[in-house]
Amino acid sequence: MVMEDIETIKACQIVEGGSAIDGGAKLAQVVIDRINRDGFARVSFAGLRGLPSSFYNVLLMQVLEKSGGRELDTIVEFEFDSSPQREIFQRSRDRVIQTMR
Repeated sequence: MVMEDIETIKACQIVEGGSAIDGGAKLAQVVIDRINRDGFARVSFAGLRGLPSSFYNVLLMQVLEKSGGRELDTIVEFEFDSSPQREIFQRSRDRVIQTMR
């Protein structure tokens, strides 16, 4: 399967209300299922605003724990709606990767 053929997971359709931690865990499970099925996942955060670092921390920790040691960038691609969204994600990603070493 070509990566361009992979259907994008729209986080806004999965994350509805509830806590940031619950939302991150729910999205993580969808991402993990897609990686297990297709070997790769693409996630769009379009339409979501104000996601805290705890959301990204939970999402990334759970995906990395199930990744079998593979590098995050080789199994999932993230698409952002804004620069602040990307910056919060990148800070969380850096912290999570450092913590898991």
